[in-house]
Amino acid sequence: MNLKLLIIITFFFVFGISKVSADNKGDVMDSKGNPDRFTLNQNYPNPFNPSTILSYTLKTDGNVKLTVFNLVGQSVAVLVDGFQKAGYYEVSFDASELPAGIYLYKLQVGDYSSVKRMTLVK
Repeated sequence: MNLKLLIIITFFFVFGISKVSADNKGDVMDSKGNPDRFTLNQNYPNPFNPSTILSYTLKTDGNVKLTVFNLVGQSVAVLVDGFQKAGYYEVSFDASELPAGIYLYKLQVGDYSSVKRMTLVK
């Protein structure tokens, strides 16, 4: 098996993956306009150079951590680490100091976690 593929598979098993996703914030709102679930959306644009937007929704208030990892599993940036109220959020990620490649970003809120990948091109 390809070593890079093995590293990626191992990373997903260690950090976990949520199968819940949404294309935009309208897909996760209840009839009152409040989020009805946690989501981590695909970054936009993807691929990107040198910056991109990461967005997510929070069903409830909680401690939020949004982290970017390289494919070896090392944290290269912590974008959010603190308490946030329920709602829709967007975070800009500037990767101008990082080498081109594939990166993973993980959202953790309580028991919920989700991982997505993004590609930095230079």
